[in-house]
Amino acid sequence: MLKYDIKMRKALELLKDGEFRAAQELLIKNMKLSPSYQSYNNLGRFFAEFGNERKNGKVVRADKLAFRYLKKSLELNPNIFAYRNLAYFSYELFYYENEGLEDAEKYQAEVLNLKCNYEDLYNYAVILYQAGEYSQGISILNELLNHYPEAGLLYLWLLVKLDKLSKNALKNYQEILETLEPFSQQYFYYHCKDYAQVISVTELYPSYCLEVDKESLAIYVDSLIKVSGETEIKRHANEICKKID
Repeated sequence: MLKYDIKMRKALELLKDGEFRAAQELLIKNMKLSPSYQSYNNLGRFFAEFGNERKNGKVVRADKLAFRYLKKSLELNPNIFAYRNLAYFSYELFYYENEGLEDAEKYQAEVLNLKCNYEDLYNYAVILYQAGEYSQGISILNELLNHYPEAGLLYLWLLVKLDKLSKNALKNYQEILETLEPFSQQYFYYHCKDYAQVISVTELYPSYCLEVDKESLAIYVDSLIKVSGETEIKRHANEICKKID
């Protein structure tokens, strides 16, 4: 996101003090007095994040205004800040309203064409994952993993989608795996065919006060079948059913 200039910092100070209208008017005034790509970007970002306060004091969403000003910023100068903001807010529309993913991908690709950082690359991989473009997402992360450890979990999910998750891959990200909820751990172990670990993780659910849903139960039973005889399966199944009621 854009590093705030003096006017934007002043607007944020006003927001912290509850002076929403004053912050909005400050940015509008700044845009009119200095119609630069920075002022259009700041105003567009403000409307996207905080909405628009009308004269009656009611605050409403202002997505159209936000995108209009951000695009105006690009007309004046194809800058990375406006592209980042457009990508971010387009992705938010997708996340909450299931629309805007194509726009998010398009704008984030433009960010990568400019001087981008590791976070920009990671954000692009996230968008590619949501768009089902798994191979391209893996290509991005292969260049990123050594520099951006936060990308490890997304890398594992992409490997699952491509049916390429292995025990070795999972072992390399053991620290990340240990921070995940048992549901996700079970899922990863199952996809790398470590069925003994699936069983161990699933049988810890009661200690976490977790309920086993149908998908988790199916994974558990299938893992039991693959590593146990019929008698052992019945014993395990009876024990876990008693524990989870």
